[in-house]
Formats: sequence, structure tokens, C-alpha cells
Amino acid sequence: MILDSGLGSDQPVMISTEFGLVTAKFMLKNFKYALLIIVIAAAVVSPTVDAIGMLFWVAPMMALYVVSIVVAALFGRRQEG
Repeated sequence: MILDSGLGSDQPVMISTEFGLVTAKFMLKNFKYALLIIVIAAAVVSPTVDAIGMLFWVAPMMALYVVSIVVAALFGRRQEG
């Protein structure tokens, strides 16, 4: 079920890459802004005020962002070739 959710979150990236809206290069270039947005979102959603609790929210979201970069790179290469 968890794997299903993770793969489901990457489907918009696959579709956006197919249409040329998002590239892996763009996502890597804007990595610091994505990190900032993810940390702010984790701070808002986290039920505690400590950094360790917030890390439990940041880590999975960053992992999904990195997976999205890899997926965009794979689909971008497939589209070029």
C-alpha cells in the first residue's frame, strides 16, 4: 500500500515529462527551492515543535522528490530516444 502511494505520487511527474512540462534538469536546478518548500510544509504539518519530529515528515517527501527526479530523467531519455 505504501509503495502504491509512492508510485502514485510520481505519476503526475511521468505525465508532465511526457508533455515536456518538467525535466530532470529543471527539478535539479530548483532543488533548493523544493527543499525549502518541503521543510516549510513539514513545519506546518508536524504535530510537535522539535526538529526530530519534523525530520520524520521531511525525509519521505525528499525521498519522493529524488525519485521524481529519477523518473523524469528516465522518461525524458525515453522521449528523446
